[in-house]
Amino acid sequence: MALEDIKKKIISDAEEKKTLLLDQAETKKAEVIAQYKVQGTDYRKVMTERTDAEGQGIKRGIVTDAKLRVKNELLAKKREIMASVTLDAKARFLASPDYPSLMKSLVQKALVSKKEEVVVSKNEKTLGQSWLDDVNKAAGASLKFAELKGEFSGGVIVVDNDISVNITIDTLFKIMKEDIEKDFAKILFR
Repeated sequence: MALEDIKKKIISDAEEKKTLLLDQAETKKAEVIAQYKVQGTDYRKVMTERTDAEGQGIKRGIVTDAKLRVKNELLAKKREIMASVTLDAKARFLASPDYPSLMKSLVQKALVSKKEEVVVSKNEKTLGQSWLDDVNKAAGASLKFAELKGEFSGGVIVVDNDISVNITIDTLFKIMKEDIEKDFAKILFR
């Protein structure tokens, strides 16, 4: 699966989740607005009794504050949605049948001495010895797994002495995020 296909898959998954997640955000927004309208009305009555001018000033402050809180909560929900979709996309990619072959291809491109060590995640279940044997055979290399396991979601780090090539899923998604973030936001938040 090419990076372009991964990008399309992420966008497709985002469209699937869009309706559900935006409904949740709109519901929360309506609840917050309703809550602040009730509080604003009660507060306005009290302040109007004291002085009309002072009450109007406070009302404007409450409404402005409520609008700001709603905007902040909506922004936080949007960030949460984007993080959730990205996390889900990573999980789907790691479970994808294309994951091992893409990692094989990327590792082959990263080789210099063909005697590098390959660092996998401590939770890696797919990229095992048979995968490494397949990479070695295809690249004419003698790679081996590093004893140290990495603290990343998936993918690998190829190490040759002091040089390392980071091909972790976290890094790949970070690179893709810059390319797709605008499209992603358009889909989720139009």
